[in-house]
Amino acid sequence: MAWDPKTYLTFGAERTRPAAELLARVPIKTATRVADLGCGPGNSTEVLRGAILAVPVGQIEAARAFGMSPFKRWWRIIIPAMLPYAIPGLANLWLILTKDTALLAVVGYSELALETRQAAGVTKAYFTFYVAAGAIYLAITLLSNQLFVRLERHLRRGMPQHR
Repeated sequence: MAWDPKTYLTFGAERTRPAAELLARVPIKTATRVADLGCGPGNSTEVLRGAILAVPVGQIEAARAFGMSPFKRWWRIIIPAMLPYAIPGLANLWLILTKDTALLAVVGYSELALETRQAAGVTKAYFTFYVAAGAIYLAITLLSNQLFVRLERHLRRGMPQHR
């Protein structure tokens, strides 16, 4: 199988070990497929399908009655009405993907878990590096969560509160 050199990710020449250089050259398609294992496109499609079905049919019929084109209907009615329903599910898939990126280290993609394992193996300070990696993952998760909470609050303005 011939691979196009443009599809490779290369991480600088600072690596001195030949094995590390080989592992740093992983096709983008392979990394994407491994990332899809955790929350594949089917899950995000289901989240979006459910959000679209949550849009009241009367709003779509009213837009049709006003003579809006299908593009205008989607842009002005359906997408703004479906986003508040889609954001929680998509946020959940984002957090799952963030935590499952450690699978990319299996195919050699340079990722936080792989770098932590390599640095801890060289220095023998396993606890320090794994605590630091855990703190980084926690920070990414908390910041992402706060971002999605604010985005959902912004998109749900004017909607009744669910308690």
